[in-house]
Amino acid sequence: MVVFLCPPFLVFQTARRVNKKYLNKFYNKNVRIVGKVLKKEEGQLTLQTCDNEEVKCFLSENQGEGKLDQYVEVLGKVNKDDTLSDIVYVQNGGNSLNLNEMNNLINLTFLEEFGEIF
Repeated sequence: MVVFLCPPFLVFQTARRVNKKYLNKFYNKNVRIVGKVLKKEEGQLTLQTCDNEEVKCFLSENQGEGKLDQYVEVLGKVNKDDTLSDIVYVQNGGNSLNLNEMNNLINLTFLEEFGEIF
């Protein structure tokens, strides 16, 4: 099991964990998105999200310099073209993750029955 830990100084950041399907509900807001790293080049990180879509994340100069695991979580602002920018962090998440299970979990958090919990 992979657990995504947030650096202590970011504990105050509240951001919904989403897949690509829900990005359009969060324009100009911060979200957390988990995905498989498909490509990292020239300040861009391309992820395969847990709903089997692709999302581009625009990194700042000092982000993404180190080695990334196969799976990461990104916290950043959603743009109207469904990309992420103003990245707060890119957190390594290991090299083994069941994206289907992650997708099921995210979809559960958006069900009306659980609205008061999430």
